[in-house]
Amino acid sequence: MIENAVYFDHHFESDINLAVDRLKTSAYDIEKARNTALTISHYCSFLGKTVLDIGCGVGYFLDTVRTQGATVFGLDASSRTVAMADQLFGINVIRGWFPEDFIGSSYSVDIVTFNDLFEHLESPREALDLARRWLRPKGTLVIRTPNIARVDRQKAAAWRLLQPQDHLFYYSQPTLRQLLVSSGFEVIEVIENEWLLAIARCGGPTVV
Repeated sequence: MIENAVYFDHHFESDINLAVDRLKTSAYDIEKARNTALTISHYCSFLGKTVLDIGCGVGYFLDTVRTQGATVFGLDASSRTVAMADQLFGINVIRGWFPEDFIGSSYSVDIVTFNDLFEHLESPREALDLARRWLRPKGTLVIRTPNIARVDRQKAAAWRLLQPQDHLFYYSQPTLRQLLVSSGFEVIEVIENEWLLAIARCGGPTVV
């Protein structure tokens, strides 16, 4: 289990009402959610789809795609995050560590997203296996994670996304693509900048 400060309850303000007031106006998070949703929408429509966001935080992304016609729910490890998602957006968020707490669970969804979570997972392949089982045939998987290939080795220590205490794995476009293919996904696109945004489809053969 990842005992990661980012997902501990004390990462958030002890007063949930104060936290909610602050988060309502978080321009960066709102813009990030909108941009991510817009990019994904070029590859698959959210209209009429069921979307599960793993590590959803307080729900900015889910709230954004809900306005585009999706039915949404999330998973998150923090009890305060779960409470804030409900207060902010009225979103159903299930509390638990992923994938450990959900191995025996059964969901059927059209789109699974990992927004800024995949780098925190101790068992990324196990997580992909579980996501694949939950996705409907030809369902869509989305992963947003830091792009290690964009690090200047001379300035690596100053890279804001280099957080070894929290980020357990880093990926480049080739390594993330290889992991997805070997886990049984058909890679549609991997968009590169400081972050990677991988879009894949369920249904490909698992490559050992």
